[in-house]
Amino acid sequence: MKKPTKQNIGNIGEYYIASVLSARNCVVNITLGRAELVDLFILNPKNHLVKIQVKTAYNSVDFPFSKKSDNIDNVHEDLFYIFICYKPEDLFEYWVLSSKELFKYSTYIANKYYSDKNRDGSERKDIGLRKIYFSSQEKLKAFKRTYEPLYWEEKKKECYKNLDKILEF
Repeated sequence: MKKPTKQNIGNIGEYYIASVLSARNCVVNITLGRAELVDLFILNPKNHLVKIQVKTAYNSVDFPFSKKSDNIDNVHEDLFYIFICYKPEDLFEYWVLSSKELFKYSTYIANKYYSDKNRDGSERKDIGLRKIYFSSQEKLKAFKRTYEPLYWEEKKKECYKNLDKILEF
C-alpha cells in the first residue's frame, strides 16, 4: 500500500479519534483546520465541552510539534492532545495528554536541550520545533537519559489509550 499524503495522515487520525469518542457517547465536531490549536470539539457524556488537538504519525511513535505548547497562554483545562501512531498493518496506538501535561513536558525538554551546547561548543538555536517520544527504542536511550523527565516512562503508560481524561472532564 502506498503511503498516504501528509494531509490524509492527519485526517486518518482525526476521524479515527472522532469515531472512538462517538462510540463512547460523545458528540464530536471535526473542525477541518478552521480552529487554531483545535481539531475536534467534543461534548463528553457529562455535557462538558472539550477541545482536542490530534497529532498523527505514520509508522512512528515520535511526534514533532511546535513550541506553541511551551506558551502558558495555550494551556487550557479543557484542551487535550492525542498523539496517534497509524500503522496500516497494526492500525492505531495513541496517547492522551492534557495541555498542562504537554506544557510541563515540552518546557522541561526545551529548557534542558537548549541550555546544552552543540558538539562543536556553539549555542543551540531554538527553531521552534519540539518532539515528544513515546518509543523506547535503543537509539533514543541517550536522549532519554539526558533530557527526558524521570517521570516520563510511567506517564507514557498512564496516557496510553486512556480517554478517561476526556470522558471524565
